[in-house]
Amino acid sequence: MLLPSALTARSIVATFLLASIIPAHAVSVREVFTVATGDVPGSCDGHKELDAQFTDALQMSRAALLAIEQVIPRKINYAGRRMLFAMFGIKSGSYVRGETDQLEAGDEWRIETIEGYLRAVQSIIYLKSLKPRLYCDGNFLVWTTKAMDPKTGKPTNRPISDDLPGVTGAYWYTEKKAYVRDLPPEAGEGGQPCEGDVMGFATRGHSTIALCPQLFTSPEWRQRLPLPSEVKAGDSLYDRYKSAPGAWLHELAHMVLGGNVVDQPAFDNDGNKIDGQYSYGFHRCYNLATKDYGIGNPANPLGQDRAMLNADTYHIFALASYLDQWDWADGVAAPLKDPPPYFSLDSPLQSPLM
Repeated sequence: MLLPSALTARSIVATFLLASIIPAHAVSVREVFTVATGDVPGSCDGHKELDAQFTDALQMSRAALLAIEQVIPRKINYAGRRMLFAMFGIKSGSYVRGETDQLEAGDEWRIETIEGYLRAVQSIIYLKSLKPRLYCDGNFLVWTTKAMDPKTGKPTNRPISDDLPGVTGAYWYTEKKAYVRDLPPEAGEGGQPCEGDVMGFATRGHSTIALCPQLFTSPEWRQRLPLPSEVKAGDSLYDRYKSAPGAWLHELAHMVLGGNVVDQPAFDNDGNKIDGQYSYGFHRCYNLATKDYGIGNPANPLGQDRAMLNADTYHIFALASYLDQWDWADGVAAPLKDPPPYFSLDSPLQSPLM
């Protein structure tokens, strides 16, 4: 089901409550993942930046957790509350300074779910026995129109529809001897999953992350996280601060949280679904979470709940939380300011959505 229950949310929190704060030193990718090396498809040899990228991604998730802890009742973080609404559609209610404000009905378990998901992502460094796989290209997957022999991993003379009814082709994961059908929507059939603008993908059922070659070469995405001191007023959160750690966090959300967290469909500024588009980036995540809030838009009846289950929402929220010397709730850097004596999150964003 799309909508997790409150019991599920509490169970998630309880399961990962012992996940400690991520250490400040670099976390070795090879301590957590089985990394493809040598003369094999998808080898990560030569990519010395992996440890730094992975550590930055975990620091982002840590920052997001701290932000969540500051916006629950009895704690005040004005910019964090605005960002929580922008990304998840969660209102903390209006309040008078100094008084306890209450979450709206249903939002408490949403926050518990978000917190539990973030703790789950952090906990990956403590679950080293799982040893998920990491590749640095998507060419470890092979496109096939033939049914594959699960013992030998080689194609047979039978059509693939014998194994996957109604399917004319699929990617084959040789190492796992299994078909892969949960690739990103952009992954084209018959080519390679890393074609186009795909920076990475996770095969959730097989505990595998693949980082695409363009993640290491793109001037925008290859960068590490900026220091808060490097941010300037008016900078676009997503367009200016795309980063390899952000891509890592997106894929960790897919892999760690399984089929629950996917790439949700995109909606325009009027709440209409955009066919063939997905909720990537600040403005798409904002529309997903908020455009049906309070107006009963039948095109997006579960916007808040979809937002909790959208991988890039966690990436964007964590990035804003990491750069917490600025207010990012309008999608651009604005100076922090104290909340007014009375404020409401019902007001629209100050800057127009593109």
